[in-house]
Amino acid sequence: MRATVGRDYLAQTCRAVLDDLRADIQGGQVGSADELSDELVLSRVDARLRADREAQPLAMVNASGTILH
Repeated sequence: MRATVGRDYLAQTCRAVLDDLRADIQGGQVGSADELSDELVLSRVDARLRADREAQPLAMVNASGTILH
């Protein structure tokens, strides 16, 4: 993961996922410590990175005022 998104962005995403997990624990959405695993955290980080990558705007050329001769 780190090679594709960069260390700082990956760390920021991990912190955000851990904050979300803490909120889930406080809200009672995570029933026990057994539900928390490295795989769960990594899958949430991966899902967040994929969602962020898909939400990126695409580069486009605005050629609406171009006249072709």
